[in-house]
Amino acid sequence: MVQEKIVSEINGFVENFIQKWPEVFVLETTISATHKVTVLLDADNGMNIERCAEVNRALYKFVEAQQFFENQNFSMEVSSPGIDRPLTERRQFRKNIGRNIEVQKDDGSRLKGLLTGVTEDEISLEKEEKKKKKQSEPEIITIPFKEIRQVKVLVTF
Repeated sequence: MVQEKIVSEINGFVENFIQKWPEVFVLETTISATHKVTVLLDADNGMNIERCAEVNRALYKFVEAQQFFENQNFSMEVSSPGIDRPLTERRQFRKNIGRNIEVQKDDGSRLKGLLTGVTEDEISLEKEEKKKKKQSEPEIITIPFKEIRQVKVLVTF
């Protein structure tokens, strides 16, 4: 069976299974050459390990029953994305309002600042200012999604 078809069937199963949790959504599903199935889930208020484990158990049984890998060994990982993974879905941007992010634009430029808002078309960012003697009003800029290559949440300690 073609890998894209397997991924599509797995996504369909997971989407159906997580309907009981409207705040949960699928970010990515991949299958490696060694038949490792990886499903990344996120939620509007953060994903918990119990839900990942519940999806993992149900999905494992589904993949086994469908015999996607024809009696070959396979492994399964259902988890939430790490903090180092780029934001890809609008829902992820909304839940990260108030956090510091780094935006890499299509032109190669990078901006850092506080994510202050998200619409369907753009994000608002309070630009990180270089330390100056005088305090000035923070600069709020908007960046259209179509100009964004990648956005990562900045972890500060």
